[in-house]
Amino acid sequence: MSPAATALLLIVTVRPARAQRLSGAGDDAIVLRRGELRWSLGGDWRVHDELLDGTGKRHPLGDRLTIPNVGAAAFQGLAPAQSSLQAILGDPSATVSIGSTRLREELQSTALPIALEYGITRRLTVGVMVPIVWTYASAVLDINRTAPTSANLALNPGLTAPVAATAAANVRTQALAAVAQLQSSYPACFGASPGPGCASTIALANATTALGNGVATVYGATGKFAPITGSPLQTQVLARFASINAQLRAALGTPPAASDPIVARPVAAPVAMGLADLNKVLFDPTFGLSTDTLTSLERTAMGDIEVSAKYLWLDGLGDASLRSDSATRFNPHGVNLRSSAGLIVRLGTAARPYLGQFLDPGAGDGSTAIELRSTTDIVVGPNFWASVSATYASVLGDRIKRRVPASSGEIFPLAIRTFEVDRKMGDWATLEIAPRWAFSDYFGLSGHYLYFVRRGDRYSGSVTVNDVVTGLPVTLDPSAMNTPHQVAHRLGLGFTYSTLAAHRKGKTGLAFDVTYQRVQVVSGENTPFLTQDRIALRFYTPILGGP
Repeated sequence: MSPAATALLLIVTVRPARAQRLSGAGDDAIVLRRGELRWSLGGDWRVHDELLDGTGKRHPLGDRLTIPNVGAAAFQGLAPAQSSLQAILGDPSATVSIGSTRLREELQSTALPIALEYGITRRLTVGVMVPIVWTYASAVLDINRTAPTSANLALNPGLTAPVAATAAANVRTQALAAVAQLQSSYPACFGASPGPGCASTIALANATTALGNGVATVYGATGKFAPITGSPLQTQVLARFASINAQLRAALGTPPAASDPIVARPVAAPVAMGLADLNKVLFDPTFGLSTDTLTSLERTAMGDIEVSAKYLWLDGLGDASLRSDSATRFNPHGVNLRSSAGLIVRLGTAARPYLGQFLDPGAGDGSTAIELRSTTDIVVGPNFWASVSATYASVLGDRIKRRVPASSGEIFPLAIRTFEVDRKMGDWATLEIAPRWAFSDYFGLSGHYLYFVRRGDRYSGSVTVNDVVTGLPVTLDPSAMNTPHQVAHRLGLGFTYSTLAAHRKGKTGLAFDVTYQRVQVVSGENTPFLTQDRIALRFYTPILGGP
């Protein structure tokens, strides 16, 4: 017989006794006896590779970096090249793209909470919990894996090939020489007061200058990205050369047999970017991102420490139920109520995500929060009882370093835009219902429903940076990092084995309980579609005069 079948047989064949014998998965109103210490070890495993959007529809987690067209809006590092190419073409609507990206991602986390709780009085219990959190982001990032690609820009050969850089410099030299010829041929058009009929000549000189300077900027030794050979963008650039040369020949009266004023041509990128090129853009500080990695990431750190207090203000089982020899405690009849009020202060001790790591989820919120909780137990006879808990958490504002994007559409914010901003993480509330059935003094089954709602996070402050194109100061709005509200409905099932009732009846010497629970998000909005497994092992022992 399998272990699972054996355990099930034990659960259903043990003869029930008349007692509310054991606790179960989820929160309850039970407090410790005066002088009793409970220390706990546990594990909380979470995994998800999908998110629920604002309409409740499931999407792959990697959609956040799955972009069909990575242009200057998504990555401001492309903006200088786009601006220069617009000047070259004389077309302010021209856009650039390094192509499409696809991210396949799964997040796993394991929290190992270590907790101590102590009964100060027969109604008041205090505790502290310290979690150690392990996170693992499994990620595979691809670029331009499907054809045809949307890319018209790739790494500039001029960065590493002197021949390409020299070609771009020659274009500029020849373009400026052509402008000098125009100025010499039409001196009246370039003086303090240009004469009539000079507009086209001045426009040609400006276009030629823009061509030369733009080519040197995009294709030269300092340009980071250049058009791809054979792409529509590069075809437009070459057509621009032909157009300007034709106009220069006409304006300068160049003989038909003579060479064009601008004979040099820029060297385009040979092919669209691949994964090695993308990694270079991500890691090399030259490109402005300076990320750690966009591959799988593993990290272990401390989570948010919690300090708690729980006060039992209503005990419908009677004051005698707080004593270890209470017959009422272990043999309830009818319907009884028990209710507690709790205060939890969650300290913002969790390790925050690395600034240069777009996939790092961190080890917790990293913000201080104050939680108020009310829990009421409804005890019906010796076997069934249920807990109803309501929690409201107010999260305190703080200041945090973030890469501030120029807009909500910027997926890869530049490293130079790292600033300290004001953050107010969203307050949240829960409603939890946990029905339980005790099969015996030792075994129990628990259900679980949780409704979770959270306001969106808000960022504020004033951030001034130099524009990547003009170099002029611009103000960024941290509210571009704001997140939407979250809603989640979770269902779960748990199993408990406990010796606590038997210990207090004198049947066993060791008082402990172990609980396993599985929870699944079944619906929601803007929330991870996750599966959660919990195991908790709790030991009870009297100290400092406890019973």
